[in-house]
Amino acid sequence: MPLPLRHLLSAAACGAFLLALAQPAAAALPRAGDYSVHDHASKGTKFHVEFRVSKDRHHMRNVVLYSQHCDVTVLFKDEYVPNRGDVSIQRKVPAAQGGGTWKITGRFDTPEVLSGSFRVTKPDCDTGDRPFEAHLAGHDGHKGHSHGGGGHDHASAPKYPDLKAASSSTRAKVRRIWKNTRRAARELFPTYEATLKRGFVSYERDWERPVIFHVRSSRYTHDDRVLDPRRPESLVYWWPETGDPVLVGMMFRIWAKDPKPFDGQLFTWHRHFQNGHWGTTAMTHIWLTDTLRTALANCFPTNALEQSLPAFDYAKPKAWSGHETRPCSWGDETK
Repeated sequence: MPLPLRHLLSAAACGAFLLALAQPAAAALPRAGDYSVHDHASKGTKFHVEFRVSKDRHHMRNVVLYSQHCDVTVLFKDEYVPNRGDVSIQRKVPAAQGGGTWKITGRFDTPEVLSGSFRVTKPDCDTGDRPFEAHLAGHDGHKGHSHGGGGHDHASAPKYPDLKAASSSTRAKVRRIWKNTRRAARELFPTYEATLKRGFVSYERDWERPVIFHVRSSRYTHDDRVLDPRRPESLVYWWPETGDPVLVGMMFRIWAKDPKPFDGQLFTWHRHFQNGHWGTTAMTHIWLTDTLRTALANCFPTNALEQSLPAFDYAKPKAWSGHETRPCSWGDETK
């Protein structure tokens, strides 16, 4: 018996409702800021994707793609993002890197996450489609093949180390380095003036406070000491709107070609990409906090620093100084 018209209409409405549920969520324009994702742990297939979204939210600036599998590092300056949030970039691999093509495709599922894939194709190499999720700096990522595991190297690495994953001997060695870092800060760098007298210099200019900045020692950068708190390659300072700079951490550098101490075990060694090239040194931080976990944070542990340093009172900086100086909890930046 044929269904009454009202039943047919109800069935059609139900079908439309179920079809709507099956549709993917609408894409979104991204938020302005820095996005990054990597796998720096998988042997032979490491990769890195990063870019910056402009303030108008319609442009991806300085898109970087690195593929260890095909030995390619490419930089693309600008890509327009339409209102629907789709991304499709395809360009040639420079002849100096073997020729071929590279592409990044995806969509912004949310204003903070680009879900996509990349592919590099050369005459002698093809990565296949490699999926990833690139997250806005300061927003949590998720562990998985696109983010890598133990060999953390950049913004998408976990914010805090997994202390239990390291061996007891490694934890003991790193704990000694952390305690020596706190001791050296008190004994050798009690004031900013004392730091400058030891030959540290800063290359930043035209600061608007508050700001996080680094001072560097050329002498210690070129010695043979590694992870030596009494000879740190760089120091990290917080300069409040009023008052003197406050030492908040040490940055240790090694040459990028050298083995990384405790690689994948507590420290987050990373390099920066600038002017189309990776830096020649890798770096990691130890913050002057009261706990080992927060001292090794791959972000700026504002709450822990306020508890350990009476002179430190966080406020949103006028300018950022890299992903590692963004607050570990995004809400902390506005305090």
